[in-house]
Amino acid sequence: MSDSNNTPTAQVLIIHTGGTLGMKTTDLGWAPKAGYLETLLRNNTLFNGTGGATPTTPMGKRIDYTVVENKPLLDSSNVTPKHWCALAAKIVENYDDYDG
Repeated sequence: MSDSNNTPTAQVLIIHTGGTLGMKTTDLGWAPKAGYLETLLRNNTLFNGTGGATPTTPMGKRIDYTVVENKPLLDSSNVTPKHWCALAAKIVENYDDYDG
């Protein structure tokens, strides 16, 4: 796929499960926060180019990414095999729509 400037664009799905990158400090320590990871990405110039994709990478592509959050967001220490299965199902569900 290409964008309007004919720059090759890869479609990437980011499944936020609640780990370290999407946590904020609270009175009780670090905790997953809904919407926080996507806000961090959108406010970072490495992830926020024009047209909803990253700026062109050194490999000449742009990355158009979508962030999907698990509900509830969980610290990895609270994840069980049930959650692994749900994550695998989400990957299967979206597999054909994304490059990575």
